[in-house]
Amino acid sequence: MRRCGFALFLLLSISIITLSACGGGGGGSEAVTPPTISLLGTYNLTGFDIDFYDGLFYMGSLAETDFSSWSGEMKIGLTTFNQSFVLEGVVGGTSGTYVITYTSGTSVGYATVNDGGTIYTIGFSITGNNITTFTSGYDPVLGWDWEEWDYWVKTSDSLGGSITSLSIESDKLGSPVLGFANLIDWN
Repeated sequence: MRRCGFALFLLLSISIITLSACGGGGGGSEAVTPPTISLLGTYNLTGFDIDFYDGLFYMGSLAETDFSSWSGEMKIGLTTFNQSFVLEGVVGGTSGTYVITYTSGTSVGYATVNDGGTIYTIGFSITGNNITTFTSGYDPVLGWDWEEWDYWVKTSDSLGGSITSLSIESDKLGSPVLGFANLIDWN
């Protein structure tokens, strides 16, 4: 009987340890699950959509098919973030240090980018090697709010080239810009 009691005690102990190692409910903070594919690398822009609103009313949209020429590149390094855009020959973008925050248990989050003291929040969603970024803002010329979705595909795990090259180009615009919506000439 003693052996049976000891065996039952040992089996119960192993079961409890095994079950507790599986995780479970309980309080505390949830662990954040980063994406399975590394964010670090170079991405090419494959398309974009921009919606415009006057207060709460939808005013229209623009997409890559509305322009004769456009391109974009995004580079995510260990501490640096760079998005560059060319729309109808006008160059813009943002470049700076960043912090990434993920929504727990998903591949959705946002990057907070510090471009020389200007702070941008860029939402994102990851599916395999594809990233969709989301930004929004206000166009003072039109008096409209805008929301922009940019679609990127990862082309390399490396950054290949200088991450600071955009800083020189964006200085031509007077200040850093975020997204295509800021490059449209409404005049």
